[in-house]
Amino acid sequence: MNSLSRRSFLKSGVAGTALGLASPTVPAALASPTGDAPHEKPVHFLFDGVSLTPLEYSELLVRLCKGQGIATDTYLSGGSVQELETTFARVLRGYGQRAAQQSGSR
Repeated sequence: MNSLSRRSFLKSGVAGTALGLASPTVPAALASPTGDAPHEKPVHFLFDGVSLTPLEYSELLVRLCKGQGIATDTYLSGGSVQELETTFARVLRGYGQRAAQQSGSR
């Protein structure tokens, strides 16, 4: 099995980018395992998040709002924040209960 160190991997990517050359492994890496067409959207390593046009982003927001029924809230109070806090409280309560049961059974 051929091994590729992290350093040589990064060097090959940086060298190819600096020279403006495409690596022969890039198209294979973008293809899906089933052999279908490559992904429609490229992967950007310069920033996080998705690279959407303003139209795509607004359509995504509309779809999310229609699908989840976003509740009205004020800054950090109610709505999505309240839902997140409730979920975390339930998870943490579950961990606390399990820890208490485990320490009580010893």
